[in-house]
Amino acid sequence: MVKGGTVDLVFAIRVKGLAGDFVRHEPMVWAAAPCATEIWRERPLPITVFLPENVARENAIRALEQAQIPYRTSYESPAC
Repeated sequence: MVKGGTVDLVFAIRVKGLAGDFVRHEPMVWAAAPCATEIWRERPLPITVFLPENVARENAIRALEQAQIPYRTSYESPAC
């Protein structure tokens, strides 16, 4: 809620320049539609990611690169 130009409470993944108290850790998981059981074998792996400079995007791409899994961006979405 915003009152008087200040924020009373924010739950965010990470906001540059904003300090606060840690509340909860939400693990990231890989997900696909139930009917897409073979998608994990496709190379390059098609992925959907948020726009650049998003924490989730950075973590997903880092994990793929560390696992040496070739990937291609099939869709980019703004974080909501």
